[in-house]
Amino acid sequence: MKQRLAGVSAVLVTLSIVGLWTLGESSSDPAPSQVAVGAPDAPVFPRPPSPQPATAAEDQEGEVSGTTVVRGTGEPLAMVEIRLIPQVFPTGGQVPGGLAPQEGLSTTSNAAGEFLFAGVPPGKYRMEARLPGHVPQILPILRLPFEGSLTLDLIRGGELEGVVLSGDGQPAPSAEVSATGRTRFTAFTDAHGRFAFILPPGRYAVSAVRAQEAGALNAPVQVSQEQPLHGLRIPLGAGASLSGQVTRPDGSPVLGARVNVIPEGFRPPIALAGTSEQGAFLIAPLAPGAYRVQALTPEGHRSASRQLQVAGGERTSLLLIAETEGPASSNEGHRLLGQVIDSRGHAVQGFYLEVTALETGATRTFEFMGDRFEVEVSLGRHQLYVALSDGERAEQLVQTGPGASTRLDVLVHPGVSLSGRVIDPDTRKPVQDGNVLIPRYGVANIQADGRFVFPDLPPGEHTLQVQRGTLQASQRVTLAPGKAHDLGDLPFEPPLPSQR
Repeated sequence: MKQRLAGVSAVLVTLSIVGLWTLGESSSDPAPSQVAVGAPDAPVFPRPPSPQPATAAEDQEGEVSGTTVVRGTGEPLAMVEIRLIPQVFPTGGQVPGGLAPQEGLSTTSNAAGEFLFAGVPPGKYRMEARLPGHVPQILPILRLPFEGSLTLDLIRGGELEGVVLSGDGQPAPSAEVSATGRTRFTAFTDAHGRFAFILPPGRYAVSAVRAQEAGALNAPVQVSQEQPLHGLRIPLGAGASLSGQVTRPDGSPVLGARVNVIPEGFRPPIALAGTSEQGAFLIAPLAPGAYRVQALTPEGHRSASRQLQVAGGERTSLLLIAETEGPASSNEGHRLLGQVIDSRGHAVQGFYLEVTALETGATRTFEFMGDRFEVEVSLGRHQLYVALSDGERAEQLVQTGPGASTRLDVLVHPGVSLSGRVIDPDTRKPVQDGNVLIPRYGVANIQADGRFVFPDLPPGEHTLQVQRGTLQASQRVTLAPGKAHDLGDLPFEPPLPSQR
């Protein structure tokens, strides 16, 4: 099985409430880190998967292999530098193998474009592929073990270089520079205020921010492979600010809506924010220019797009009205309010929420910006599923009773592994066929030695269903955060058929 990642379209970075997730760090290197940022119209939150066979090995070091090729032709690319940088490790919380979080592993593709990392501990990584003259290929989240081989398509790009100057005319180090075309790219300036991009050919709006300062080129620039763009100068000045409120048509505020600020003539947003319980938002600093502003509610309703022209230091306020009568509401009257907290104890910056009424089976889905949610539910039992874009998840059972509202905290954690060995209760020998099912999270085949493994489950309670032919046995397990779970020997004891 091969997973083909075509150029920039394969970069799966989402946007956060206070700005942009940027994978490069400030550096004094003359060639600062560059990263592509995807538009938030398709945020990447892990949904509960359809049942699929789980075949990854349990907590074992493995391999990551693949090929680097020219996008469009498939011609092998040699001498591509590939880095594998550890991010989060679900079964221990520590970076294994002595890898520093920003060091990781590095290799280079051979003449056939092939690359291989051997002895890689399981966990979550970021992969970067770089070759001079080509647009960097970045996969922010790569979960290991990974079944199959990666194909990384790189495309030749054009150079765009320049310097960012502060208000006093001096070079501005550590400024974030954005090049917005079909995709948004970012880079940080070095100690001399310099920045450099290699971009896919096309038209780009270029801007920069640092602290409360912002600036932009007077007009978009055209990037091509044949004509490098050097010597660009972006002067910073007082940044503009945009504040306002997102409401429903009846005037009630919308919590957790996403407000996008998009440069005129382009699709990806340059900035965004989430709304508070009062529906309020604030975005600053903004570079002078023309923008479109639009809000998206947690259940997917949009406001009308508003045109906006801002000058340096200008303060603007907008009222955005979502085109819906009843967001986050089932007209049941009971309010469910909560806060989502990650495994480090921090409030999150955006999440996917699924609410299922267990009495009826009805499910509703939402995508909230910020760390809080508010939905209306019926009285009774409800199953909550919460997921972050980095893969941390949680399931929580909620019982709503008399009263106007229920408040709760939801703690999300990285996934953990679950394994065991299915045995015959009489002979104590391993069962050599069948499978183990965890509803909503997949199927693990029972191997010849009787063992099975689920490499990535959210902590909490789960029901294992061991199946052999028409027979089935069930067992409840509780998975604690931060460690692998081995059930040991699991006797296969299906219930006896009822007597007639």
